[in-house]
Amino acid sequence: MATRMKFPHRAEARRQRAMERDVKLRPSVRNSPPPAADEHEPAENEHFSPNEAKGSVAALLPREEMRLPTIGPAPMQPSLENFGLLEGSVKNIPKTWFDIEAINPGSSKTNHNIFLVYGLLTIVSFFLIFGREIHFNFPSIVGFFAFGFVSVIPFGILLAILGPIEKKLYSVFSADFKRYCAYRRACETYQQNKREYDQRVSAYNHEVSKRQEGYWRALSGMAFESELGKLFSLMGYVVKLTPSTGDGGVDLILQMDGKRTVVQCKAHNKRIPIIVARELAASMRNFQADEAIIACLDGVTKPVAQYIKNKHISVLDLKAIVTLQRQHG
Repeated sequence: MATRMKFPHRAEARRQRAMERDVKLRPSVRNSPPPAADEHEPAENEHFSPNEAKGSVAALLPREEMRLPTIGPAPMQPSLENFGLLEGSVKNIPKTWFDIEAINPGSSKTNHNIFLVYGLLTIVSFFLIFGREIHFNFPSIVGFFAFGFVSVIPFGILLAILGPIEKKLYSVFSADFKRYCAYRRACETYQQNKREYDQRVSAYNHEVSKRQEGYWRALSGMAFESELGKLFSLMGYVVKLTPSTGDGGVDLILQMDGKRTVVQCKAHNKRIPIIVARELAASMRNFQADEAIIACLDGVTKPVAQYIKNKHISVLDLKAIVTLQRQHG
């Protein structure tokens, strides 16, 4: 005992060597089998990830993602310089009389000369046809306006004939007029392309938003059902929406390859309880369905997972919905 007290460092060295031998003999934690699972009955509020479920839709999702469609470049607005025109030269371009749109710089307003021509032709034609029978009384005034209303049709035909002829003549005698007409046609084409481009951008932005979880969380219950119906249609299902009442907990009926699948949609920001799964299982028998899907946002509880384990019921949570949208949208 006294020797040990005189040489305490030797005793410490022996303890260190003994600890090293113990570590070498001890089985590795990495190679050791995992501890046995606790077989206790799961609590109702215990969270369950649908990816763990047997036959879960989310577990069977492929990893590929469909690319978004390309929008293409934005159309370029034409300018006067592109057609060899200047602001000063455009001001001297002759004004048309029989064209619906006025030919003047930067304007697409209605050609007011047309109303003048129409009024003059109506008055002259009325006096030539009914000159001897005209009296300044109420029937004559009513007849004049009725004649003017009816004469719109022949006047429109006249414009369709004289308008192109007038432009042709001006184009022969004025090079600037010809260039300006080409510029106006380019502007009309640009406006059409711009509308189509804006529609593509809007559809693209909408498609991008549908690939985000926030889009689905912001939907109401009815909108959630409708959007899921569209998604399943894109996946190849024949989709039928059930009535809002008396549906037995079924919101969508899917048909594909002779199989019927019923879907219950729950746009709730909480986990789905066991009562929903039991209601859906009963509805499967009523609808003679082969499979069923619980479509929700935040998954289901552990009791639901245990309940549907041996049933043809799968869970489609928000992450799975977004993944399907990216693949088929």
